[in-house]
Amino acid sequence: MTRRSIVGLGLSTLATDALKLGGMTLAGAGIKQLLWPEQAAFAADSTMQVGSSSNVIVVVFMRGAVDGLSMLAPYTEAAYYRDRPGISIAAPISTISDPGQAPKNARLVGLDDRFGLHPELSKLKPIYDRGDLAFVHAIGSPTTSRSHFDAQDQMEAGTISFDSASSGWLNRALKISGRGEIHNSGNKSEFFRGVAIGDHMPRILRGDVETISIRKLKEMGINRKSPFLAGLHAMYDKEGQLHQTGFRALRAIEALQNKVGRRYTPENGATYAKDSNKFREVARLLKADLGIDSVVVDFGGWDTHAGQGAAQGSLANKFRKLAKGLASFSQDMGERMKKVTVVTISEFGRTVAQNGSAGTDHGHGTAMLAMGAGVSGGKVYGRWPGIEPEQRYEGRDLAVTTDYRQFLAELLSSRWGVSDPTQIFPNYHVSANKIGIFG
Repeated sequence: MTRRSIVGLGLSTLATDALKLGGMTLAGAGIKQLLWPEQAAFAADSTMQVGSSSNVIVVVFMRGAVDGLSMLAPYTEAAYYRDRPGISIAAPISTISDPGQAPKNARLVGLDDRFGLHPELSKLKPIYDRGDLAFVHAIGSPTTSRSHFDAQDQMEAGTISFDSASSGWLNRALKISGRGEIHNSGNKSEFFRGVAIGDHMPRILRGDVETISIRKLKEMGINRKSPFLAGLHAMYDKEGQLHQTGFRALRAIEALQNKVGRRYTPENGATYAKDSNKFREVARLLKADLGIDSVVVDFGGWDTHAGQGAAQGSLANKFRKLAKGLASFSQDMGERMKKVTVVTISEFGRTVAQNGSAGTDHGHGTAMLAMGAGVSGGKVYGRWPGIEPEQRYEGRDLAVTTDYRQFLAELLSSRWGVSDPTQIFPNYHVSANKIGIFG
């Protein structure tokens, strides 16, 4: 039995059967559910050093397969209007009177002479215009799977097959770039190399490097008077690998609570909507100077089989939440965005033609974006294949002309100096034709 499985057995059982706690998952160390929903403060161990990290990567996983043709609509293509009569949006005009609100007769927000942004994404246009945001269209995995489970699993692993890697590509990148090492001194923390914001630890952050999943920071708290806390310290205040891991976890929890605090006030006039709180949590964590190098945000709900809508509707509502979250995060972070790069990924796109339920089914190619440090923005990247029937993948989908691994390989090379992406993405040969989105 490996060290990881031993640790997982010991602490998972303790947490589930004895403590019944919630709020955090520690992966790699295998420690789960160690936080009390309590507001008491607990000081961090004074020997634990934390500090700012440079070149942070934030990955927003748009689970459910976002419709890239609605996110970034090809308004010059006749097929866009012909095959999407109920969900297409009118071509852009030069300005929108109130870009913060999308009226019923809203048009696409023009980005160039081919693509228009969904009107509910208009809050991203100023960031695009100042050169801090860019898109890649017709991007995705070369695999043919239209299964959410299979496609997500492979994209998180950074592979196109199930047997190529058991860990996540971001965890491997932390390890290979040297960011996954445990430091007891200097400006690096022990556990905060990779953090997931969501209800579970995604595969993308699983692997040899110890990482943390946090559901809600407001649920954090350690009841200092609780006999469980004394018991945990007694249990792990001993020699041996298992005990050291448990003790480090407790110290990490205490440091996180001490540094983040109970209240948070956004800066630079930024305000977060209630449905954009995950991005608020990311800003709050990064400003705590915990030495975080990577954050993964699960942002699901993009499986629009029915009632997708056009300028308004279920998909528009999701776009509004995304745009508000990203725009508020960028504003809140201010100068700190010079060290932060945000990318979105999604397992695949949607069909070109709408279905009989005014929605779209599982497709192939989609659109992704990059925002922040190192981004050569104000441009839509990628080779556009067209969406006439003869240009489609299997006669129905937007074709993939850019492998998502090329996008991520250039990201890791630019921001973390990864010189050999094949260590991150098994069996992938990096293309000589760079996308160029990261300079």
